Amino acid sequence: MLNVDKRKFGIAVVTLLMIYIPSFIFMDKVGTILDIALIYITDNLGFIYVYSSIFIFIFVVYLAFSKYGNVKLGEKRKFSDFSWAAMLFSAGIGSSLIYWGTIEWAYYFSRPPLFIEAMSSKAAEYSIAYGIFHWGFFPWTMYVIAAIPLAYSMYVLKEKNVTFGSISFISNKNQLRYGYIVDVLFIIGILGGVGTSLLLGVPLVSSGLASIFSISNSLELKIAVLLIITLIFSVSVYRGLDKGIKELSNFTIRFLLVFLFFVVISGPTIFILKMAITSLGIVIDEFVRMTTWMEPASNSRFPETWTVFYWAWWFSYSLFMGLFISRISEGRSIKNVILGTVIYGSLGCALVFIVLGGYALNLELTSSLSVVELLNTKEVTDVIIEVVKTLPFGNVALIGFTVIAVILLATTFDSASYSIAVVTTADKRREPDKILRLIWAFSISVMPMIILVVNGSLQVVQSLAVISSLPIIVIILLIIRRFYSILKSNHN
Repeated sequence: MLNVDKRKFGIAVVTLLMIYIPSFIFMDKVGTILDIALIYITDNLGFIYVYSSIFIFIFVVYLAFSKYGNVKLGEKRKFSDFSWAAMLFSAGIGSSLIYWGTIEWAYYFSRPPLFIEAMSSKAAEYSIAYGIFHWGFFPWTMYVIAAIPLAYSMYVLKEKNVTFGSISFISNKNQLRYGYIVDVLFIIGILGGVGTSLLLGVPLVSSGLASIFSISNSLELKIAVLLIITLIFSVSVYRGLDKGIKELSNFTIRFLLVFLFFVVISGPTIFILKMAITSLGIVIDEFVRMTTWMEPASNSRFPETWTVFYWAWWFSYSLFMGLFISRISEGRSIKNVILGTVIYGSLGCALVFIVLGGYALNLELTSSLSVVELLNTKEVTDVIIEVVKTLPFGNVALIGFTVIAVILLATTFDSASYSIAVVTTADKRREPDKILRLIWAFSISVMPMIILVVNGSLQVVQSLAVISSLPIIVIILLIIRRFYSILKSNHN
C-alpha cells in the first residue's frame, strides 16, 4: 500500500492545480499581476529580507560556536564528507550557478553597484566580487537554519512525521491550524525557486545543443531537453538517496571540478588567479557594506533588482533545502552541519564565479569577445555559449559545459522531488515510496513546460518565488524561536 499522507497529498495537488490552470489559460494576466507584486515587494519590503538575512547569519554563527554546536544529530553518519557535500551543493545551486557564474559579472560591470563608474577597472574587480557575495554565506545560512531544527527533531527528539508544519508553531492548536499551510508554502517555494532554475537551465542546454549540432534552438528542442532532464532526475530520485541522488551528485562535482581546472589551465591562468584573490579580498573588505547597502538616497534599484531578489530566491529555496540537508545529515554535530554547509557551499560557488566569470571578463577586457555588447543584441544563453566556444577545443568544451548544465539541473530536481515526497509521506521514518517520488518528479516540470509552450516569461516563476518567500521568512523566524527555546531547556 502506498505510504502517503492523503490529506497533504490532496492539498498539494489542489495547490498545484490552482497555480497551473490559471497560468496556462491566463498566462499574460497572471504574469502582469505577479510582476506588479514582485516590484511592490522588492521596492517596499526589501528591507525585511535584508534585516532577516543579517539576523539569520548572526544566529547561525552563534549557534555553530556556542556550546550547542557540539550537540550531535543522531548516532551514525550515513554519508562520507565528500558525498554529503556533493549532495547539498548540487541540490542547492543547479545549473543556475554556471549560468550566472559565467555572465553575471557583465551586468555589474556595465551597471555597477556602490556608485562605481561603469566599465572601469574598479567595476571589473567588483563585478566578480558581487557575484561571490550574492552566492556566498547568506544563501547557505538560510538553508542550514532551516535544516538544523528538522534534524534535531528527527534525530535527537526522535519525533515522528517531522515537517516544517509540525515544528513551526509551539502549541498543538496552532500546529493543527497552520501546519498544512506551512507545507503548502513549502511546495509553492519549490515551484518558484526550483522552477526558476529549470527555466534558466533548459534554454542554456538547448542553446548548447543547437550550437553543437548546428540546429535551430526551437521550442521543440527546449521541450525535448526538459523531458530528457525530467527523465534523468526521475530515474535518480526513483533509485533513492544512496543509489541515485548520491551517485549523481558525486559524478556532478567531479566533472565540474575537472571542467573548471581545464578552464584555468587553458585560459588566462594568471588573470584568473589574480582575480580570485582580488575578488575574495573585496568581499572580505566590503562585506558589511554589501550586506547593508539599501541605497536610500538614490534610485538605481540595484539592491532591489539583485540583492533583494537573490535573498528572496534563497528564502524560497530554504525550506526545500532545509528538509533535504536534514535527511542527509544524520550523525553529524550541529557545528559540523553548519560549517560544512556554509563553507563547502560558499567556496564552491566562489570557485565557479572566479573561474568562469573571470575567464569571460578577460575576454571583455582584452577585446577578444565583447560580452557586454552581445548581451544587448542576443539571448543571454546564446552569449554564454559564445563565451564557452572561445575555449581551446571549443566544441569539446561546449559538450562538457552542456553535460554539466544537464546533470546540475537533474541533481537539483531529484532532490526537490525527494523532498516533496517526504512531506506527503504518511510515515516519515521510512523512505518515500518510489511511485510517490516519480509523481512529484514529473509534477515539478509541469510549470516550466506551461511557460515554454505558451511562450510565457521567466518572470512568472521568479515572481512566484519572491511572493512565496515573504511568509517563509516568518516561518523560519518562528522555527528559530521554538528551536532555541528547546535547545536551552534540553542542554543547559
